[in-house]
Order: sequence, then C-alpha cells, then structure tokens
Amino acid sequence: MSKRNSQAPINPVTIGMLRAEGKRLHITCGNCGHEREPLMTNPPFDKLPDDLPVPEVKARVKLKCGARGCGEKEKIWVQTENPGASENDRRAWGWTEEEIAAAGPPVKGGQ
Repeated sequence: MSKRNSQAPINPVTIGMLRAEGKRLHITCGNCGHEREPLMTNPPFDKLPDDLPVPEVKARVKLKCGARGCGEKEKIWVQTENPGASENDRRAWGWTEEEIAAAGPPVKGGQ
C-alpha cells in the first residue's frame, strides 16, 4: 500500500474551471456579510484570466456594500458557489429561475 505524498502540491480551483462548468463564485464581505454570486462569464468577471486561482480573485474585486469600511480587499472572502444556499439567497445573488431549478435543493450542511 502506497503512502500519500504530503508534499504534493494542491492545485486550487481556477476561474477557467468555474467558467467551463458554468459555476459561480461566492463573494462575501467579512465586515457586513454582503454577498453576491456572479457568473464568471459576466462583466467584470469575464476579464479575469482562466488560470487565476479562486483565492486570488479577492485582490481584483471590490464589493459595493455601502457601509463604511466594507468591501475592502482584506475583508473579502471568496469561494466556489455555496451549494447550501436557499432559493431565496440564490435569487438575491442574481441566479435565474432556470439555474435555481437546475441546481436542485440546497445541500444540507453547505459544502
């Protein structure tokens, strides 16, 4: 039985992978909790390079929360779409009814 190499690099999910699968990016302001889940094919995200790792997106985006101190790059959390999101959350984040139906019910416990 072979051991796993703990030194093997872990390849992060990239913007190109999300685009290829039609997935969204979940962006959250760590200060106020403002969230959005844009498609990677819509502006301004369509300009991001395919090889950009998801964790590096936060250096290139700014949220428009409206509250003072919100949307600062060091306070933004970025992850792949949230499978535990409710239908109402998905609507608020800009999902179409077709996308909501195709996603199915929320996954219990999130990711």
